[in-house]
Amino acid sequence: MAFARWIFVAFSMVFTSAVAAERDWAALATEDVEAAYAVALEDHPGSADERNPGFLSVAENARADALAKARRARSLVHYRQALLTFFGAFEDYHFTVSFPDEGNLPAQQWAGIVGVLDDERMTVIAAHETLADLVGREILGCDGHDPALLYRQRVKPYEARPAIEATRRARSSKVFLWRPGQFESRLETCTFDGPEGPEKRDLQWDFDPKEYTRLQRRALRGNRPDTGVRQYQPGRWWITASNFDPSGADEQAAIESMLEELREKAAEIRAADAVVVDIRGNGGGSSSYGDQIVDAVWGEPYRRARRPASRSYVEWRISPGNLAHMDTLGKLVVERNFPEEVVNMFLDVQKGMIEAAERGESMYRQLDDAEDAVQSRTDAVENPVEGRIFFLTNINCGSAC
Repeated sequence: MAFARWIFVAFSMVFTSAVAAERDWAALATEDVEAAYAVALEDHPGSADERNPGFLSVAENARADALAKARRARSLVHYRQALLTFFGAFEDYHFTVSFPDEGNLPAQQWAGIVGVLDDERMTVIAAHETLADLVGREILGCDGHDPALLYRQRVKPYEARPAIEATRRARSSKVFLWRPGQFESRLETCTFDGPEGPEKRDLQWDFDPKEYTRLQRRALRGNRPDTGVRQYQPGRWWITASNFDPSGADEQAAIESMLEELREKAAEIRAADAVVVDIRGNGGGSSSYGDQIVDAVWGEPYRRARRPASRSYVEWRISPGNLAHMDTLGKLVVERNFPEEVVNMFLDVQKGMIEAAERGESMYRQLDDAEDAVQSRTDAVENPVEGRIFFLTNINCGSAC
């Protein structure tokens, strides 16, 4: 499991409407864009990586684009867009920005449509019940612009997400979300294909954005199954590991309960005819949960023995900010009772980074332990699971999933 430094560049004061109106948003946005740029140069591994010569160019272009918006900022909404423009250019959700004052923003509006962009064409995959006749129809354009262009102009600049097809599909429907005061004007009309030819409709923006979130997730991912273990037929077991990123005590408890049940039922599962591992809805998180599932059923010796040969490594950027951040994270994983493996990982990385800093190095190279695992591999470590293994997943699977 690898942890990257999450970057937070934001003000933390709580603003009333009057105070917010009086702020010099252009000056504040400009100052924080420059601060974010400094973080990219001083703390991000990309700026010290000789094998990544394009990083500095990305950072410089991100700064220029974000400053162009920052100088025009007249509100908190504009401020957010300027900062998001900077971080969005890196297309890396580990390098992002958090805003503590979301409650002071104007309420977001939704046009009742969930569209998905495939290549250069957008199709309505879900909609408010009053617009159900639009589901399945292609969106030919809105306000004279094709949907692909609208996505590139109105959504992509603000999305700190990997540039992969699944993510683009999931985020493209944000074309039909709008917040009063943002730089882009609200869309007024869209043209849809139909059995009798193109049909132009005025957009209505009085639908509940919470309904958008529910419809969008259900349409793209389906309903995420509950974490757990069950015997669905005699001699056949179903392991649902739909969440490696628990949010709150209930989700954490569900994972711990599943792991405990796997340990208790390990003998039965190993003797099963078939084992289904259902990871639908799992968008990643802590890979230690995956290791614990394998250890519970197959055993740690088998997991280590079967780990692929690798000469991979992780490089950690050495900087005062990153050393302080790792110290904070190390204390956090202890306080929150993370698994011992995670705690030890942080301690090992922190020790390696301190030693590298003392040697005057810009990176600490953490070697993968797979080579040791390969050396310890032996034919005596046999697969304890007798039946066939099936993995069930969907478009949401990524990272630790």
